[in-house]
Amino acid sequence: IDAFFDSWVFRMERRVLALAGKGATTHEGVAALAEGRAERFAAWVVVDRSVDQVLLEVPSTPIRTWLRALPASESPDRTRLYFGSALVPTSIGAEAPRLAAGFRRTLWAHKIYSRILLDAAARKWARGTE
Repeated sequence: IDAFFDSWVFRMERRVLALAGKGATTHEGVAALAEGRAERFAAWVVVDRSVDQVLLEVPSTPIRTWLRALPASESPDRTRLYFGSALVPTSIGAEAPRLAAGFRRTLWAHKIYSRILLDAAARKWARGTE
């Protein structure tokens, strides 16, 4: 959680979220979420949490974020980071699930940003601090 939400890339997003009034976006807020002392961070709310993973959502949106850290099977002294970002379809039922048009149009940018963000988190994790 710390490597992800406190990476140099996400610190820029935190500034935007703060300007938008989306709640606590400080390093202390990241630490509270990582340590299980908070169930909210910026626009996200914890949906589910276990020792090695957390699932977050942005309420009233299709945005979900999943983070997990496990020992790497090929080298126990290394850690494998997992990240999932989903835009949950809004229409379910007789018709095929669909994303809202605004999310569909920006999905390409979301995918690129997610890769950049995960790379920054992995680098921060590898260094221990930034």
